Amino acid sequence: MNSFPSRRFPNFAWAWPDGGRLQLLQAALNPDEDIALQALSTWLSQNDLDDASFPEHRLFAAITTRFGRKLEGLAEYPRLVGLLRLHWTQSRLAVSANLPPVRKFVEMGLKPVLLKGAARVALDPTQQKSRSAFDLDLVMPDADFETAVCMLLDDGWQSTRGESALGLRARLSSVRARNFKKGRFGDIDLHRCAYQNIQANARFDAELLRDALPVTYYDLPVFVPSVEERLVMAMGHGAWDGHHHSDWLVDIAGMLNSETVDWDKLYAIARGRNLRGPIAIALSFLATEINIPLPDDVLRRFGAHTSRARLRDIPSLILARDTQNLSAFQTRVRAIVHGASRLGRSGRDAKRDTRQLRRFTRPAQVSDPSPSVFSHVSAQPQSIAPGTWTLKAKLLFKMPAVRRRIELEINGPDRNLGHVQVLHLRKSAGTFVAQFSIKLELEETDFPISLVSLNSKYVEAEPDAPERIKYDRLPFVPLLLELNQG
Repeated sequence: MNSFPSRRFPNFAWAWPDGGRLQLLQAALNPDEDIALQALSTWLSQNDLDDASFPEHRLFAAITTRFGRKLEGLAEYPRLVGLLRLHWTQSRLAVSANLPPVRKFVEMGLKPVLLKGAARVALDPTQQKSRSAFDLDLVMPDADFETAVCMLLDDGWQSTRGESALGLRARLSSVRARNFKKGRFGDIDLHRCAYQNIQANARFDAELLRDALPVTYYDLPVFVPSVEERLVMAMGHGAWDGHHHSDWLVDIAGMLNSETVDWDKLYAIARGRNLRGPIAIALSFLATEINIPLPDDVLRRFGAHTSRARLRDIPSLILARDTQNLSAFQTRVRAIVHGASRLGRSGRDAKRDTRQLRRFTRPAQVSDPSPSVFSHVSAQPQSIAPGTWTLKAKLLFKMPAVRRRIELEINGPDRNLGHVQVLHLRKSAGTFVAQFSIKLELEETDFPISLVSLNSKYVEAEPDAPERIKYDRLPFVPLLLELNQG
């Protein structure tokens, strides 16, 4: 195979997958079957299948589907087939759990546009075995998105951000996407925009929905984006953190092999969404390392025809590098680049959303904060009248020795009134205090007012797991919770 002469920065190859991940990608994608099978054999001789990660399992599904019985000579063949069947079974269980809401969306006249693995399966049902998909990604027009969110909440689906149904409904205008779960296998990613906020573009967001192609997904009439949009999404997301989501590269290769691409349209989308850098990295990897034939003029247009990345692509290069292979200095640089990439409009509509505050903890001179609660109702004022009220709070928390955030909601009986995020930036355990004052526009029906501590993330783990310590809701001691008009 061909390769760039150096994997030194700032060459594109510096950010490519390497090691075992590269071997599995070669096995899944290289057009030369001899090279592909040798890459698989090398991986198996150097690694224990029991230690394979979930992203590697997904690549094994593509490899096993590609070669089938040609792998029978391998001692690991029965286990590879077993992994394939396991992931297919889990995918089918996820499909069964996720289809009922999609059916309701269709019956309500909404326009669900499938993304990622679901789009691939809708276009070619034979891909069900090779493309594991345990969640369902959808993008919808703005009005449809908000209707769909409310339908999911009414149907018992839970936001994995940990917020309550009241809290999410009150801040829908700020929400670009939400992941919802229900039961063991229900997992739906619902998007208002198929890209990150920084990559959102009103023109291309509208064209994605306008140009979406009608397809059938398990007998349901839905849509998928154009092949150009699907490629930009796959390359924009896939060229990240050492191509950790490497099965997206398999999706890309499948699209290039089976569909006709309007490269002018693809370039316009990539430029409009500021994704030329990630796409250049992905194209250079596929063309040079995997030997997938791509038009020379396309590679030149993106700057992927040479080994060295353009200056404009350096930030993308830093974000694409496998974080496990970064030095301490490079990790700090990546954090800066990552933070800068997240700056920009939040999408928040302050006229529609309830108020939100952010505060920080500070050490408190209290040895034992108990008794503590997860929810506390403010004392009822003697006189209740609609208008502007001020809620003052002083809360004590017994913090674990991790940096984390505490999510608090201010709720009335029937609606959310505000949201407070408390950041704990120390890695020291102990008793800490947080104070805030927030103005609320209240109606008579909003009383009594309650302050509620919520999970900061939906976690499926054992009670003493590190994830629980970092994301579970924290109880608090309400030293002060006072509501005054004015």
